[in-house]
Amino acid sequence: MSIKEFREKRKLFNTYPPFLLHTLFHGSQADKIRQADFGNAFFIFDDLKQEGNLYYEDKNYYQAINLYEQVE
Repeated sequence: MSIKEFREKRKLFNTYPPFLLHTLFHGSQADKIRQADFGNAFFIFDDLKQEGNLYYEDKNYYQAINLYEQVE
């Protein structure tokens, strides 16, 4: 990748809202969320948080953390 290409991709990266920046390493599910409009992405992340809360209540901490990391 050339420096010019890198700078262009960095410009796009910098336009993402913070909650999407944290999901860049979470695979294809996060890719689908990033492509959704903001309103839909917000509700998807809220659902992930609620699901994480259920795992936490059931003491499935690792599964809860995985979901919380996708939300942050």
